[in-house]
Order: sequence, then structure tokens, then C-alpha cells
Amino acid sequence: MEQVSSTGKPVQITVTDGYDLKGFKGDTPVTFVRAEFNQVVLGDSAKITVSPEGTAKYNFTSSFEFNPEGGITLDDLAHKPVFLTVTEVLPKEKKQRDEKTSILGQAVVDLLPLLEGESSFETVVPLHPVPGSPLEPLRSGVKQCSLEVKVFVSEPLLTPAQISGGSLLKVTLEAAYSVPESFIPIGPLQNYMVGLQVPSVGEKDYPILFKNGTLKLGGEREPVPRPKKWPIANILAPGANNIPDAFIVGGPYEEEEGELNHPEDREFRNQAECIKKRIIWDLESRCYLDPPAVVRVKEMIPPRPPLTRRTGGAQKASAKAKAVSDYHMQIKNISRAILEEYHRMFGKQVAKLGSDMDSETLEEHKCQLSYELNCSGKYFAFKEQLKHAVVKIVREKYLKTTSFESQEELQTFISELYVFLVDQMHVALNQTIPDDVQGAVSTIYTTSEQLRLFAFEAEVNENFEMAAVYYEERLVREPQNLEHWLDYGAFCLLTEDNIKAQECFRKALSLNQNHIHSLLLCGVLAVLMENYEQAEIFFEDATCLEPTNVVAWTLLGLYYEIQNNDIRMEMAFHEAFKQLQAQALQARVTKQKSTGTVEYVEEGGKVESSLGPWGVANGSSTTAIKVEAPAGPGAPLSVLDEFLEESSKLQSDSREPLLSIQSQDPTISQKLSNILLKEIPAKKETSKCQDSSTFLHPTTYGISQTPTTIFMETIRFLMKVNAVQYVHRVLAHELLCPQGGPSCEYYLVLAQTHLLKKDFAKAEEYLQQAAQMDYLNPNVWGVKGHLYFLSGNHAEAKACYERTISFVVDAAEMHFIFLRLGHIYLEEKEYEKAKKTYLQACKRSPSCLTWLGLGIACYRLEELTEAEDALSEANALNNYNAEVWAYLALVCLKAGRQLEAEQAYKYTMKLKLKDEALLAEIHMVQETVGFGNPSF
Repeated sequence: MEQVSSTGKPVQITVTDGYDLKGFKGDTPVTFVRAEFNQVVLGDSAKITVSPEGTAKYNFTSSFEFNPEGGITLDDLAHKPVFLTVTEVLPKEKKQRDEKTSILGQAVVDLLPLLEGESSFETVVPLHPVPGSPLEPLRSGVKQCSLEVKVFVSEPLLTPAQISGGSLLKVTLEAAYSVPESFIPIGPLQNYMVGLQVPSVGEKDYPILFKNGTLKLGGEREPVPRPKKWPIANILAPGANNIPDAFIVGGPYEEEEGELNHPEDREFRNQAECIKKRIIWDLESRCYLDPPAVVRVKEMIPPRPPLTRRTGGAQKASAKAKAVSDYHMQIKNISRAILEEYHRMFGKQVAKLGSDMDSETLEEHKCQLSYELNCSGKYFAFKEQLKHAVVKIVREKYLKTTSFESQEELQTFISELYVFLVDQMHVALNQTIPDDVQGAVSTIYTTSEQLRLFAFEAEVNENFEMAAVYYEERLVREPQNLEHWLDYGAFCLLTEDNIKAQECFRKALSLNQNHIHSLLLCGVLAVLMENYEQAEIFFEDATCLEPTNVVAWTLLGLYYEIQNNDIRMEMAFHEAFKQLQAQALQARVTKQKSTGTVEYVEEGGKVESSLGPWGVANGSSTTAIKVEAPAGPGAPLSVLDEFLEESSKLQSDSREPLLSIQSQDPTISQKLSNILLKEIPAKKETSKCQDSSTFLHPTTYGISQTPTTIFMETIRFLMKVNAVQYVHRVLAHELLCPQGGPSCEYYLVLAQTHLLKKDFAKAEEYLQQAAQMDYLNPNVWGVKGHLYFLSGNHAEAKACYERTISFVVDAAEMHFIFLRLGHIYLEEKEYEKAKKTYLQACKRSPSCLTWLGLGIACYRLEELTEAEDALSEANALNNYNAEVWAYLALVCLKAGRQLEAEQAYKYTMKLKLKDEALLAEIHMVQETVGFGNPSF
């Protein structure tokens, strides 16, 4: 066995047994095993006689040294297996001096489990026969000769940080299709190779090379599934080339990412993959990326200029608008070229004559210009230049991709197309000549607040891809607005993309290093990602920047709790409690001085408009309090006395104190909370973004409430940014805090966290507790409505929503209460109520969904004009909503507008309307009126 030095970590490979072995000579051949790794022989086993049953006890151990600083590295373990070659020792013949051997087969041991944190594993690997071997080839129904192997290291090769932060990059190269015809499989042997670079920790990038591609003639498609192969040459047994349990499975090309995956590419792909020559590799290479390299992958991507967003919602401009825009551009380019030619031919004459040029001269110039363009070939070039744009208009605007059935149909279409092209030509020319007198283009500009609302709607509807589009559009428009980065980071926390959330919060901090919320969120993410040293820096910076911030001190105390630093934890909680007491006192002073009520101004204004709750302007703490100086020097003491006296009366008369300034420190409950709480998990839990259909905006506290404890203040902050992993830890403190305990808001938060998990039973239980404590709280009824709506009990949801909107004070996020109540009214055919509800939503916070609901209600009431207006507004905000196009088609059918009805129907089908009942209704109306479907 090969000796290893003490500087690295030895990796031991032990071959214990062989099964179902056969030899060239006799039933009990003598065999031995040779172990190889990285083209180096690790050692040979003793010569063992195979039993009549085909088994052999090798008990052979070999090893190699893993040394990340040189020699064998993680990359070698990732893409290089251990080869075990079984060789038969043949009996000596007469007068034979040297011993003869013959190779029976070769087995492959994949070391990938070592890169997944394992320190040992056992496996049974098949022994693949070499050509001419007596061993049975691998096939079903036949016992396969095999080796039992154990792999062992004294300690894991990867640190916990490498396991959680690193990645294993797998790159599969299948084939290069439609290669040049000059590539021929005869003549000198050619080696076809493909290479790419992967970022590494060092200065040089790590190359991945795929060698030994095989040139094949066309005639048939490559079979699937087929095995992936090791990127290693000179493997003795053909079957040992295949990576265990790794196959190329193929699939529909429409589901591929990249290019050549559109319907118009089908014919080319069929020819390339069946008929043309190709080079086959079918190799998979692996590369380990440590945490710094994972970040460097993103940095390798070159910066892209932001795409210009067009009207019609946050999605990309429609193909129709793009086709017309391309046509305009070609008209402008051609007109400029013709003007340059005219100026070259007649510029001096025009300058001399000026306004004295008569019509005959102009006609003569026109004839000479036409002659020159035809003779020079420029006229033909202009037509070719314009042809592609016209084809796009035919496909995208008129959705015409098939041949015409008759000459009459062709002529009708050409006439209609000609009129449209001439009109659009005039539009383009009017924009070009002159350049400084361009008509104002009518656009529908969506504000940043609207985009935030649209993103929120997409979140609730679990359309996270669309929500990301809206958030990214806000960043494209205003990349220096840190509020947009914080909103996007909170969205990433919702989808549990902590790495991207961290990038967003750090970007916000780079825009304003004194922004308190950015500092706190960077600290929260550092804790979630177990970067505890960074977390301490962020939290302490926040407390230094704003020493009166209750949330900053509380989060710092929670951090010290995680670190089991009880003394500093108690100091931080005590400071937070002291600042909360000071704020309460100031609030009471304001109450006595002014109107007799405590005046709290929640950040971000009213709850309904609190979609951007970051307080960018003032960077204040969670609650901003209006304070005025008392009238005289003796006022503070007398006011304080009155305050303490009235506070004690309120506490004796009420189950839940409005404001608490007891001297007890909240840290006395820490020991018990440590028993109840577990550490924040390092890895994501199983509740991924698919459970987020129940997500509601976490700020569910529409009624002005006096902050009760430092922990409830912190809970509100964490719920705003979707840091739910942190919330349960703080809720335990709130429950055990002498100034806290169960409250209506406490149970509301608990209910909401269980809604995120779709645990409706628990959510209902906590909502019942909240209702018992504050039966007239509109937020309780609003969240109960969401619970019943999401669980399918629309009757109860309707009752809860109606009770919610009957309160004088609005609940938080009335937007979705109106949307869902309107939806229920439409289901129950209460169209007048639906119209009234959606009208309120459109007045408060208009969006595509609010206008769509209003349009549906008006259509059902046979108010076609109002329906069309509402649906047009919905279409302007998002022209990729198939349901909007469907109802526009119905309105046009009822109004007798055939062309518009057909166009709306085409877009309904193109966008793949999922509502089968609505589609059936469209077909029924089409049959009734006799038009509207181009297939008639």
C-alpha cells in the first residue's frame, strides 16, 4: 500500500469482496485488484483465489493524499473517479519463466459523496468486462460481477462554510450539430475538443476541456436516454466510461433555455439532429466552486444596458408594437438615404432656386431620382431592407403565418395590409421630417408606487416571476433609490433567496451608509447566513448611529442571545427598554400639552399607502413622535406625576395596558426563552416559495396602536421585511416579557405566520384568540376573511370582508380585501355589489386587476361602454393578461365590431387563456353573432 505524508488528509479506498467472478482458466482463477486515481497506481492487492461460488476476499486498502494547497484538490475529486482493475494470474505453462496475466474487468468508484460532506461511504460497483473477457456484460436478468468498496477519511474534507456556501458545477457537452461538410471521418485522425473557463480562487481561471469528440455522419437521431461519460481517456472497459446514474434524457425543445427553441426553428433542428453531420461527446465534467468563486460567477457576467420599457404594463413591449416600431425605423433609415441621394444630385440647384422652384422642375427631379435609384440597384436594396419588417407585421399584427385558401382572400388581405403600411409610413415620416417637430407620443406611465402595488399583487397570487419583473423595473428606472433596493430585498426574503436579499440590502447601504434600516437588515441577513462577526458590526453601528432606536438595541440583544452572551444581551435589552420608556413619556407629554391624545405618526404615512415603509427621508425609528416643549419649568414634573397616576388607573381597569413604563427589565425572561427556542437554522426550511400563496402584507396593523414592548416593536419591523425566521424568536420574548404577554396583535402575528405555512387550523385558532381580546379590530376580521378565502370557504370570507369594510377605521391592506370581496360577488352573480366594490378599489389603488374586475362587473350588467373603458385601462396597465383580452373580445362581439373582436380573440388564444368556462362562453357568443373567430 502506498504511504502518504502527514501534511494532507489521506483518503482510504478498501476493496473488501468480489462477487460472481470468472476467469479465462478454470472455475477458481487467481486474481488481484489494482487501484488507480489521477493516472497514478495506488497499489495492488494480494493474489486471491476465487471460490467456486465466484467470490473473493480481497480486504485490500490503498490510499492517496488530499491536499487542497497542491497535489490532489477538490476539483480532482469532483470529476475523477477511482479505477479498480481486476486481473487474472494465468497458470504457468512448461518452460515458462515469467508469470502471465490477463485483465478481466474494470470498476469505477465515484468520490462525489466526499464533496457532499460525507466522511465515509460504502458501495457495490459493477465490474465492467474488457473486450474478450469471460465476465458477463451488464444486462437485465443476469447476475453482474461486482466489487464491494468502502471509502473513508478521518474527517470531512469540506468545512461547514464550504458545504453551505460552495457549489458543484456540472457541465454536460452532448454534441455539436450541423458541422461543416468539410469535416470528414476518413483520412488523418482528428481530435475535436471544446473548452470553457470557470472562475477560481486564484488569479487564473480554471479551464474545463472536453476532448476526443467523435465525428458521425447523419441519418438518424441520437438515442435517448443515453449515459453520460467520464471526461477521462484510456479507460480499459467500455462500460466503465459511463458515469453511474447519469443520463442524457432529452425532452421537448420548447422547454430548453437559450436559442433555437421556437416553433420556426423546428425544421432546422430536425435537419441538424437527424440528417447533418455531428460531433458527439456526451461528456459530463464537474468542478467544485468554493464560496468566493460562487460570487465571482455572477461578476463574470458582463453588464447589460437596461432595456427600454414600453407602455402597456411592466412586461416587455408586445410583439405587435415591436414589429410596427421596426417598420418605422426602416422607413426613417430609407427616407434619410433617399434625401442624401437627392441632395447629392440636386442640392446645389435647390439652394440656388430656393422657393422659386416650380412643379415641373420638381417632377423632373423625381423622375431622375427614380431612374438613378433603379439603375444603381439602391431601389432593390431598399425593398429588401423593408421586406423583413413587413413580414414581422404580417406575423405579429395580423397573426398570419399560414397560406391563403383563395386568391380573393389574398387580395383582400393585401389591400388591408397596404392601407396600414401607407398610414404607418406617414406616421414615421411625420416623426422624421423635420426632426425637431415631432408629435407628442401618448404614453401611459406607471409610477413607482404603482409598480410596487403590481409587484405586491403578483406576490399574493404566487406569480413570483412577474413580481420580480416589477421590482427590477423599479430598479432600472431609479437605481439610486435605496427604497427600491430594500423592497426587492424584502421580496427575496419572501422567496427565501437570502443571497440576493443580502446583495440588495448591502446595495441600499452603499447608497446611504447612515440609513438605519439598511444597517439593521444587513445585520439580520448576516445572522441568517451565520456571518456573526459581520452581524455584530452592523447592529453596533446602528446603535451608534441612532442611540434612541428601540429596534436596533433589541436586535443587538437578540444577536447576543444567539451568541450566549447573557451580560451584553441584558444590557442591550435594558437600553432598548429605556428608550421605549423615554418615547412613551414624550408621547404622554404631547398628549397633555395638545389634544389630550397620544399622537403617533407611523412611518410611510397611512397604512394604505405604506408600500414603501422605509422612512428614507428621516431615517427614524419605527415610531416618529411629535413633541412640543411644556409651558413652564414646573410642567414636566407635574405632567409626569399625572401620567404615572393615570397609567396605574388604566392598568387596573383594563385587561391589556395601553402603555407600560414599569421598572422591570424584560431580560428576566431570557433564560426561559432560551429553553423554548432553538437556534436559527443555517439552511432553508422546507416551506419554500410555493407556500407563499397565502402571503399577505405583513403590516396588518391599520389601527394606531401604542407600542407595548420592545419586542413587539421589533416584530413589526421584521414582519415588514418578511424576516419570518426571526419573528418566532422575538414572539417568545414577547410572550414572556412582563410588559408583554398575549395581546390581539400578538395573536395576529402568530396567525399570519401560520397562514404562510398554510396551517389554516392553527391560524384560525389564533385568530379566535385575537377576536376575544379585541372584537372590534378590523384587522382581525380582515385576516379571518383571508383565511377563509384561501381555505375555500367563500361564504365565511364574504361575511368577514363585509364586516371589515363596515368599520369606520380601515384595516391594513384594504386593496386585497376589496379585490377578493369583489371576486366573491362575481362568483355569486351579485354584479351591482361587485361593481361598487371594484370601483372603491380603483379609486384607492388602481391596477390591472381592479380595472379588470370592474370591467367584468359592468359587462355582466350589460353596461358595455363602461366595461370597455375599464377593460381598456386594464389592458393599458398590463397587455399580457389573457382574461382582459377575453372580455374585450366579448364586449366587441356584443357591440358588433368584427375586426376588433377577432383581434382580441387572437390575443386571447395567443396568451393561452386558462379559464375554460370563459373560453366556452366566447365560442358560444361567436356562434350566436356569426363572427369573431378567424377559423370560421
